[in-house]
Amino acid sequence: MRTPKSKAARGDKTLPSLQAALPIQLLRARESVMAWFRPHLQAYSLTDHQWRVLRALDEAEALEMQELSTACQVHPPSLSRMIPKLIELDLIRREADPKDQRRMMTRLTPAGQALVTEVSKGSADIYLRITEAMGTVKLQALQADLVELIDRLDDAQSSRRAPVKSASKAA
Repeated sequence: MRTPKSKAARGDKTLPSLQAALPIQLLRARESVMAWFRPHLQAYSLTDHQWRVLRALDEAEALEMQELSTACQVHPPSLSRMIPKLIELDLIRREADPKDQRRMMTRLTPAGQALVTEVSKGSADIYLRITEAMGTVKLQALQADLVELIDRLDDAQSSRRAPVKSASKAA
């Protein structure tokens, strides 16, 4: 299949069409996957973001807000609006770190832990159905390729930000 090119050509560089652009393809893949999970999460009155927060806290036990934001890929402003609702639902609590009272840690409550345990059962079934639809080998290869893509782009971005020594200072 031929990849259409964008009309927004720049010199010799031509953009792929919007639908062939990597960010759009990744978003479409995410939406396809989440279409399998959303009905399950909605049955528990959970949003995608809330579920990611609960899962991150289940895996890490307790996290600072910035750590939680990074772990569940939720922007800090969105997270700070979401946390009070999860506290109100008695799914999480915030408390000072016993080792450093300046640090506020977020953790699951017993009710939050019970909910994660319950929701995880259905989520595991959904993962199995997705694996059956895609095939174990292909799904593992896709996940490995995504990890490699993330790592390579993060490394490339980091090297672009690294300070460059001028030739006169290096001599």
